[in-house]
Amino acid sequence: MHHKKKGRKIFTYRVKNRRVFSPNHPMRRALGTVLLLAVMVFLGVVGYQVIGPLTDRIAAEKESPTLTDDPYFTTEPPVTEPAALTTAASTVTTAVTVLSTAADASAATFTTVRAMQIPDGISAVYELETNEIRSAEVLSAAAAKYAAQGYTALIVPLKLSDSLYYQSGNADAQSAGLIVENCLTLKEISDAVSLHGMSCYARMSMLDDTYFAAKYPDAGFQTEKDGKLWEDPLNGPQISPYSDHTKAYYAALADEIKEAGFSGLILSHLSIPTFSSKDQKALGKQASDKTLRREALTGLINKVAEHESAAIPRFNLFSMLNGSSEAFQPADLHVSSICVTINFAAYGKSVKYKGKTYDLSKKSYAEKTGFLLQIASELAGDKPILPLFYKERLTDEEIESVIAAAAEFGCQTVMINPFEDD
Repeated sequence: MHHKKKGRKIFTYRVKNRRVFSPNHPMRRALGTVLLLAVMVFLGVVGYQVIGPLTDRIAAEKESPTLTDDPYFTTEPPVTEPAALTTAASTVTTAVTVLSTAADASAATFTTVRAMQIPDGISAVYELETNEIRSAEVLSAAAAKYAAQGYTALIVPLKLSDSLYYQSGNADAQSAGLIVENCLTLKEISDAVSLHGMSCYARMSMLDDTYFAAKYPDAGFQTEKDGKLWEDPLNGPQISPYSDHTKAYYAALADEIKEAGFSGLILSHLSIPTFSSKDQKALGKQASDKTLRREALTGLINKVAEHESAAIPRFNLFSMLNGSSEAFQPADLHVSSICVTINFAAYGKSVKYKGKTYDLSKKSYAEKTGFLLQIASELAGDKPILPLFYKERLTDEEIESVIAAAAEFGCQTVMINPFEDD
């Protein structure tokens, strides 16, 4: 057998040099060792330069902590009267003190308030809520906030439903327990508001009172047959505008408010309950006769106006339009002006007036304002109207347009209430 002669094995340059990249090549092992040593040296240097001082700092802080200023106010800062607000077209923002509405009003925070653009010569009036008058500090802070927004006067709810939110000297109210505990005096209320250059209106709700009649039965509705106190099945006794005791009570409250020097006394909730047929039979004509009901309501308003000439009865325009506001009898009311409340949400897309339907869906708030004020003015006859608009979902810019439209209509006083409560 012939065997092939084996020769010397020859490697090319390319194949031979590829072995350098083999995992087992001595040069690669040496290079890995060098890199590992370099990383260890670098970490050692960093640890010495960073971790060491950090450890020393932590130890030093434990022995002597660093003190910093407390970012929160622990005492109430002084409330200062805001500077006069400009009515220029530019937007003005003012920092004022606004107190918490929680029961403990000792802590104060700062917020930035946007000043509204209110036409010159217009008195913009904002109605407060009862939680904003529970203390002199809270009331002063609220007055500062609304003054910074551009309002020139406030409406203070002195009586809502059964409760008096001021220190009344009325013996009947004291005996019936109607005065809210720890409330302010009328002078404290007036002083807190005037401190910020604002005037003050009072508000007194009237015929939504039930506790007074429960305490004094002669102030409630009496059954015709036996003179017993009538009670609503759900709400209990109701105060009656027919009662001389009721008239004397509200006249006495009006005297107190007048002496305190308020700019006006707004009278709200001026309606008699709607009685069932059974109740009408028990109460007689006082419950069903429309003329007697109207005379009782206007008589009560006029009695208060005798004691406070700046009494202003308040009526809802929607009720005026549909005829359900029995007390709205301008010719029979001995008052100098009438407050008309307007809630744009009540009208939807249209409004009916004098047998015609008017489309409001495409009108701006300014256009709606002018249209509704025209209706209110016609209904009020020779009585000047003071419009009160419910803010509800309106933005500040929309409220500004409403106030401007009312001013253009000829109103010198425009009132704003955050929520409807007629």
